[in-house]
Amino acid sequence: MTDLTNDPPRPQARFSLDSWAVAIASALVVLIVLGVLPHISW
Repeated sequence: MTDLTNDPPRPQARFSLDSWAVAIASALVVLIVLGVLPHISW
């Protein structure tokens, strides 16, 4: 319990994972929108 003052060794790893998750989610949304829009009759 003496390591409470020590920060995680790689805080950027979690940030990079979150940014990758956001990028993948946004890419999926774009692909879905591009796939659905052509089928909608305006």
